[in-house]
Amino acid sequence: MKKCLILVGVALVTIASRAWAGEPMAVLLEKGIYAEETAGDFDEALRLYQQVTVEAASNQPYAAEAVFRTGMCQLRKGNKAEAVASFENVAANFSAQTGLIEKAKAQLAELNWAPLELAPAPWQDGEILHYNQLLHSGVLGGVEKWMIKADKLGDQDVWRIEELHHNFGPGYRQYVRVEADRDTMIPIESHYEQGVYGTFDVRYQRGKIQLKGEANNKTVSRDIAAGGVAYDLCQAQQLIRRLPLTNGCRQKFYTFYAQDDRCGQWSMEVKAREKVSVPAGDFDCYRVEYSTSGWGSYFTLWVSADEHRYIVKSSYFRSEDAMLELASITHEPQRQFFKNGKPDFDYVSSRQPMRSLEEIQPIVQQAVSTISTCAENDPRVAKALETLKGPDEENTLKALAPFLSSDQATIRRSAIFMVWQGGFSHIEPVLAKLQDLCGHSEDLTRGMAALALGAHQAGSSFDLLAAMATKDASGYARRCAAYALGALGMESARPVLEKASTDSDPLVAGNARTALKALSDSLANKNISEPR
Repeated sequence: MKKCLILVGVALVTIASRAWAGEPMAVLLEKGIYAEETAGDFDEALRLYQQVTVEAASNQPYAAEAVFRTGMCQLRKGNKAEAVASFENVAANFSAQTGLIEKAKAQLAELNWAPLELAPAPWQDGEILHYNQLLHSGVLGGVEKWMIKADKLGDQDVWRIEELHHNFGPGYRQYVRVEADRDTMIPIESHYEQGVYGTFDVRYQRGKIQLKGEANNKTVSRDIAAGGVAYDLCQAQQLIRRLPLTNGCRQKFYTFYAQDDRCGQWSMEVKAREKVSVPAGDFDCYRVEYSTSGWGSYFTLWVSADEHRYIVKSSYFRSEDAMLELASITHEPQRQFFKNGKPDFDYVSSRQPMRSLEEIQPIVQQAVSTISTCAENDPRVAKALETLKGPDEENTLKALAPFLSSDQATIRRSAIFMVWQGGFSHIEPVLAKLQDLCGHSEDLTRGMAALALGAHQAGSSFDLLAAMATKDASGYARRCAAYALGALGMESARPVLEKASTDSDPLVAGNARTALKALSDSLANKNISEPR
């Protein structure tokens, strides 16, 4: 009998202790909820939830509630990654708590559709980054050009991200275009032309990705399920430029790659701060490593720590066997990577490496000096102009700019001639200087500057050229300006040229009539917009 009483006593103590053990958990949980929802003290709430999680490890209802509440609290603090980890913990480790699992999954679904938190775009509209592809031996293996332009897709403001690649070895060329929301960088559509690997069009929608194209002589058309935001793989590096990079910064995001027809999760981490020297200059950079287990891909990027966040250098697979180095930076809002229904591969086909400004300066100086001593038809002129050709137009024009200000007339005119006849695709680095020269005291300088502006269809120079064609005291300057107005290809030039065609100087009048005919022919053959 005594033994039975003892056993009963033990049982009662056990039951009481269990009841006592449950009570503090409920109290702690309620205190945490009060701190979170009423007092707004998230740090105190997290401390209490953590205590419940540890002390109620064997009590699933309390532990699951505490973990879920931790996720909600982190979400309110703006810590998305920590919130996701808590909700994933609930979904994976508390199978009996079906109600909380459903709530956690609902939160995860919403979070997966939330875009990354981005800094303002660090680039200028029309920025082009020019890269050299270097092989292990240091030999130039190819070139790449990346451009970002502000654009419209329907009524939506977008960034149009474009890339042109040319690998010299197999002659492989690639064009990629991604249009992404200007604020969130969430992709809307993309277009790939990858030679033998296929041509693809991708349309991004909530819940699915539509892929259409041709690969291996077969038509491809399918929908791929998307459980959250998936960025286009070919915008990933521009996306990284907008992340709030600091030492130790980590981020994860999903991307879709048309060629592989699937999504993969990328993990990114800022590993260090390093000094990097490339043809474009010396940069203080963040070393960023990002990889995906899905494709087994691994990249190291060196991103400039300044406000521009340039991708200065990139290596693939932890090695320098495939290295990309920034060669120069240009801003060409009028540049088109895709013209007449196809990629402009001619723009990226040069086998010459990008030259730094320091490398180009003596070449330009020699060319200016040579041309200043020659008549226009001297064969040395063509040879001198040939030395300027290459993929580094921006640096060449920057090197020419000081000579446009020379007090020595022959040097100044030679520099203008080189801009005019140098075959440049744009003249942005010297545009303002040429416009200033339209007011120079020497009429030969004014006239040649006008011809250079007209040849490059610098529509922003219209008012200067119109005034010169009708008001300049020099007949030479007036006839050069009239010719330049015809070359601009603008309808607004017609009344100015009609007036100039009655000029008392027969050479001016003749040039104006010739320019009028050229203008009419130009407008009849193609649509040319008003001033750039």
